[in-house]
Amino acid sequence: MARRSVLVVLLLASLPPAALGEPVRQCSCRAYGADHALGATICIRASSGSYLARCEMVLNNTSWKKIGDGCPQASLRQRVPKVEATPIDAAGNRG
Repeated sequence: MARRSVLVVLLLASLPPAALGEPVRQCSCRAYGADHALGATICIRASSGSYLARCEMVLNNTSWKKIGDGCPQASLRQRVPKVEATPIDAAGNRG
């Protein structure tokens, strides 16, 4: 019976931590002080210019792969409809 207990302990000790219910660390890429999940796309700014990159696995490591030159920019410009002013007299009537 003692031999069986020793075998069970050795078997449990040889299992990876994930098999024992411990959380598995997900692979991610780091950029600008933050973690980014595999497949995430960000704009990387370098001294040579900015480019679009995606977080990918290369061999057994995560890495940023360049997928395009430049980065898309958001615009805050909106079309404001043209409104013509109508004069109002002292009594508040439109004239």
